[in-house]
Amino acid sequence: MFSRFSPANQYLRQAVVDQRHGSLQVLEIEGRTALLWPGYDLGLHTLALDMMHADFDLVTSLLGQPDIVHVASAAGPAGRGSAAEVLLIYQNAFAQCTSSSLMPRPYDVRGGWRATFASGVLEYAMRAGFTGQGLAWAWPPSPSTPPPARNQSTCRPPALTRR
Repeated sequence: MFSRFSPANQYLRQAVVDQRHGSLQVLEIEGRTALLWPGYDLGLHTLALDMMHADFDLVTSLLGQPDIVHVASAAGPAGRGSAAEVLLIYQNAFAQCTSSSLMPRPYDVRGGWRATFASGVLEYAMRAGFTGQGLAWAWPPSPSTPPPARNQSTCRPPALTRR
């Protein structure tokens, strides 16, 4: 799973391990895409393995096995596209994973995560086309770093918002 090695996810893992912002309380992960690949419908039968597997890997690597799991889903028209929301509940935290392949074509691929800790919030977001090239940024953005040009890959550690 290539996302294990993304700088943003590595930064989040380290923040959880060393408790630099206190305990992780809420992790919200979102992935959204248009149907960009001809013949590949991303229906409910493939959504979890094709869009959400890395999300579940990130959640369980940070929080372990959940105590309770709730799932809601919707299929797109004629089985083309789908959406799902999975809530993973732990004793002192929860994670929400949301994925949708119901977006219109110009939407491309977008996603990211928000991690709420006892003393701050980290956020990461990305946007890409069907090639995987695109933008990645942290919130709040650094005023000294200009936004990258479209189709330029960038990544820097997620920014912290103090509570």
